[in-house]
Amino acid sequence: MLSFAFDTNLSIHDNEVCVKEGREIQLHPVYTELPGWKEDLTGMTQADQLPKELLGYIDYLEAELSVPIKIVSVGPDRKQTILR
Repeated sequence: MLSFAFDTNLSIHDNEVCVKEGREIQLHPVYTELPGWKEDLTGMTQADQLPKELLGYIDYLEAELSVPIKIVSVGPDRKQTILR
């Protein structure tokens, strides 16, 4: 996951970045590494079958985005959709 840390010369309003006049912006990327998984997800049909690393990733996304993730797709078919 990638986010940016910035100094006080920058503000964000309605998804637009504003810079105070005559100031330089200093953005610094902030990386978060999370464990991966190697399991094939395509045959999974229930949330309790998902690897713990994927569940941790979903928990991380929910916390960072402040939005619940209710649907996880594990393939292109409609039957490959898991409701949480």
